[in-house]
Amino acid sequence: MAALGEVMSVKYVKAYYCDQLRQDLIPMTRNIYVALIVAYARLGNFDMAKQVLLDKEIPCKFLSDIKSALVGALALNGQVSDALRLHDEIMQSGGSLEPKAAIALIEHIRTEGELDRMHQLLDGLNDSNSWFDGCGRVLLYCVQHNYPDAAIDLLKQIREKDEMSTYMVVDQVFCQIWDMETTNLDFGMVFLDAVKELGLNVSRTSLDFLLSACVKAKDLRRAQQIWTEYESAGLPHNVLSSLRMYQAFLSSGGRKAAKKLLKKIQKEDAHVRYITYACRATYCSKDFKPSATVRLSSKGRARSKPTNEG
Repeated sequence: MAALGEVMSVKYVKAYYCDQLRQDLIPMTRNIYVALIVAYARLGNFDMAKQVLLDKEIPCKFLSDIKSALVGALALNGQVSDALRLHDEIMQSGGSLEPKAAIALIEHIRTEGELDRMHQLLDGLNDSNSWFDGCGRVLLYCVQHNYPDAAIDLLKQIREKDEMSTYMVVDQVFCQIWDMETTNLDFGMVFLDAVKELGLNVSRTSLDFLLSACVKAKDLRRAQQIWTEYESAGLPHNVLSSLRMYQAFLSSGGRKAAKKLLKKIQKEDAHVRYITYACRATYCSKDFKPSATVRLSSKGRARSKPTNEG
């Protein structure tokens, strides 16, 4: 009841201020309409935010901007479906979104199957800063929903417009791959190949994220591939990359290789010693099971060994 009373009070206060502005002969400018929409949306009063558009006193020249503000406010506050419906209405009437609203919509679309809409929103971004911002977000959407071809096409477009900005976007893509609950290493390896084919330098940050993703997925084969990529990129293995590879060996059951690598890791730093100890405690416990792929390949190697008869 208290919460309901608070909401009703907020509605009353907002209506009061709107009426008061008119009574004081203060013109209802574009910024005031936008501020009302943003305030209603932040307070969860989405119906009230939509009703702002019904004000017959809104000048026609403000209407497009105010609709854009409503799309952005709805998207930012979790009402993506309503924002998409309004976006459709705007497009059908021949209108377009302001860059800020388009970016908000791109950022908050989470459902699969919206790639065409993403491209539509991206095409509407005319200034370069908004386009780069939007393109980076669409790339992350491609990672989340496994659209490697679309991601590579966007990467090519970014490189053509600004190669230096491309490196930051590439790092973000590999960070997203590592951060996902289900690690998509297939996407990561395809995207890595595309980065190299475009003549871009592979950064240490990108490889660190990919190697961490291999550890997370307990994929030793790909971890070893990434390990060699450091050398190919002219990046010497440092303590951090070595610790990640150490984890990759242990998580996949490769204890002999892990022990061999451990001898090469400098352990003067207390943090390094702590990490190696934590890795052994985690991956060498009786309850830990290494990845199935490694266990199967180990059995295959064991079966292929000749036996001494007689």
